[in-house]
Amino acid sequence: YFQYNPQGVEHANLSWGHATSADLLRWTEHDPAILWDDTAQISPVDERTASETVPITPDAALSAVKSGVFVGGGIGQVGDVVQYEITATNVGNVTITEGGLVDPMQGLYDVSIAWSGVPGVLEVGDSVTGRGKYRITQADVDAGFVENTGTVGGRTPSGAVVRVDTNTVRVNTVQPAAGLSVSKAGEVSGAGGVGDAVSYAFEIANTGNVTLSGVSLTDELPGVSVPVVTWPGDDGVLAPGETATATAEYTITQADVDAGEVRNVND
Repeated sequence: YFQYNPQGVEHANLSWGHATSADLLRWTEHDPAILWDDTAQISPVDERTASETVPITPDAALSAVKSGVFVGGGIGQVGDVVQYEITATNVGNVTITEGGLVDPMQGLYDVSIAWSGVPGVLEVGDSVTGRGKYRITQADVDAGFVENTGTVGGRTPSGAVVRVDTNTVRVNTVQPAAGLSVSKAGEVSGAGGVGDAVSYAFEIANTGNVTLSGVSLTDELPGVSVPVVTWPGDDGVLAPGETATATAEYTITQADVDAGEVRNVND
């Protein structure tokens, strides 16, 4: 079979010819197998475009983990330093912008935030880490611990706010140990006879590691004046290491002279 143009030499109007040969040298031509028909028409191809919209549901989500440990060998005494760290990760399927880490703890210092890319932007799977230090105060030791929670937030491409709190971190301080000491000295005016005065001086010291409140001084010696206490701060309050002073007066009686002494023990 072969193609040819029965109407000219151009490559057009092609028909299919038919010829046979027994030795491939001499050929016998037969009637055309397929003749070109100028009346035939080919129907145009009906072209159509198929389309389908697949909805994707935005799912904005953040995870946030916080930790806190003492550094420099600290054990939770006043002045020891806690290193805090917050790691937030975009665990949703949309980009988060205007991102930020918030730690409401007062007294944080050396604060830093390390973004994995553009500051404030968390691509899907990206993380940001924030760090800060905190110095233990007397109030923390009085409480026995420091407790703190942070917050991470940002906005989705649609402008919605996404926010999550970290886990609450509790760092224990040294165990509270209260301690109080009282010392007293007495000085006699005059020869120590009847009617002479004994002046007492007191020192009340907080020897523990926690703040004491409601501290008072009582002298049970009959006839002694009510002690006048001078406090270093608020009345009845002693922070560790602080000392209050007090004075009181006593008038010597005949019984004291007979006994040869004035014995006095206070609480």
